[in-house]
Amino acid sequence: MSESSFTIVYDGPALKDHAMDVRDLAPAMLALGQLFDAANSALNGDSARIRVQVKATEPGCFQITFEVLQTLGAQIASFLSSAFRILGCEA
Repeated sequence: MSESSFTIVYDGPALKDHAMDVRDLAPAMLALGQLFDAANSALNGDSARIRVQVKATEPGCFQITFEVLQTLGAQIASFLSSAFRILGCEA
């Protein structure tokens, strides 16, 4: 079995808050797996299988912090919609 590891770092102005939208990160991670699948297939055909894993930074711990953010406009729309329902009005 052959094993190698590497680190990918995302940086730049879009990450100034040290956060990244999961809708951007997930496809990037999946595409990386697909890249290695295609490379392995081209180089080894069916004679070898490959796995790309995400490794924990500490023993026995795999931690991802998710932040769920809602814009003020969505909050106001949700509030008004709820208020109209409570009052029995059409929104």
